Amino acid sequence: MSILDKLRTKSVQPQQEEVVVETKQQTSNENDLGLEEITFLLSAIKDSTFKVSDVELVYNTIIKLQSQFIVLSGKKTKKDK
Repeated sequence: MSILDKLRTKSVQPQQEEVVVETKQQTSNENDLGLEEITFLLSAIKDSTFKVSDVELVYNTIIKLQSQFIVLSGKKTKKDK
């Protein structure tokens, strides 16, 4: 493989990545979790048991879910006022 072939493949890859990013942005609103879904997940996690190797992942997931819950509940209360 020549240097030009390597450069051509590198120049093609970023274009493909841009398409993927645009697709994710378009569908992100459809895939956002609502308050009921976040509440369900947090309750399901609370009632579950996990392997020791998964504790850090579960902890980080709970932090993200709680943050989203706070943001969504804050937006909902502001709309209600």
